[in-house]
Amino acid sequence: MFRSKVHLFLQGPRSRLILAASSVVMVLATPLLAQEAAGGETPEVMRQRGIALVYSSNVETDDTREGVRLLEASVASGSVDALVTLGSLYLYGTVIQQDWPKALEYFEKAAAAGNGNGIYQYGMAMMWSEKDPAEAEAMLVRAGEMGVGSAWSTLAEGAMYGYLGGGARSRGKFAGYAERGRAVGNDRIEVLDAQRHMWGISVSASGPETIAMLERAAASGNSQAAIYLIKLVRSGNGLNVMRRPADARQYLDQYRPLLADSEAWQLDVSIQAAVARSRDAYSAVAQQVIDHPELVTKGFGADLLKANSNAAIFALQRKLAGAGYEIGQPDGFAGRRTLRAMDQACRKLAPIASCDDSVMRPDVVSLLIEQL
Repeated sequence: MFRSKVHLFLQGPRSRLILAASSVVMVLATPLLAQEAAGGETPEVMRQRGIALVYSSNVETDDTREGVRLLEASVASGSVDALVTLGSLYLYGTVIQQDWPKALEYFEKAAAAGNGNGIYQYGMAMMWSEKDPAEAEAMLVRAGEMGVGSAWSTLAEGAMYGYLGGGARSRGKFAGYAERGRAVGNDRIEVLDAQRHMWGISVSASGPETIAMLERAAASGNSQAAIYLIKLVRSGNGLNVMRRPADARQYLDQYRPLLADSEAWQLDVSIQAAVARSRDAYSAVAQQVIDHPELVTKGFGADLLKANSNAAIFALQRKLAGAGYEIGQPDGFAGRRTLRAMDQACRKLAPIASCDDSVMRPDVVSLLIEQL
């Protein structure tokens, strides 16, 4: 019933590196960095080059170290953007050594300059990992009050799943944070409220009421509710919402004006996958994915896997073969050769720890589908 803590933590802010600028960060500068910062490149150019170098490998290398140096040079020139980026690197530790105290130091300097995105990330990571629920809640509230609107939906989600002090005490905080989220126009609140009714969290569980709530929100222009509704009806939830791909297709047609082109395409392909039952049908889905790499965004691979694991593996097999890996004949099943190829590709694209854990982890399969 309850969402995986590990899944939520991994989903965190890995792609939300929102940044600004201020002279408060000059305390980090060295004469060498300050000299380089004045050498012609703008702080933002240095930051972008630093990010590209840091993520050029899944382990620490000379390139990643050079990337960190460039980010520090960007900080030295006055960029709060680079502070949040550096803090994120140390918070998640996927490329460089994880160091939460150092991450917090960077985030607090950014917050002193008026940028709350770093402390939002830190508070969210604390909450989902249950390090200190009270401190996590305080930090997220602080971020919300600094203008990070997503902090209120994160707090509402944490409350409903028991991460803000546990049990009824935590769940009782949902309404207050939901209200604050609605006040700043956070569309995710309506999705969370529908989820409460779906799973029966502090209310009676009801599939029909869940659908009705999402329909009302989508009809009012809430694109997040529309997307969640389409995915929910496409795959069902194994409890009180049946799997109905045909209805999902109707919802997609109805709410398409609310969606970006990439979102509509991804939902369309996932519905195709949901009804695919033959090698030819899997192949048609895979060809769509191969032909439109520009429409494949982060999270699509995981959703395709949820819609139909065989179709997703078939698409991955085609992409592996196209990248030169030996997988044999694509069949939609993760056999020995496919698993070996996935492991080889994983070690080039993902953190080694993820590959050593299992290449069949949904986040690893998703990454391979998206990046090969």
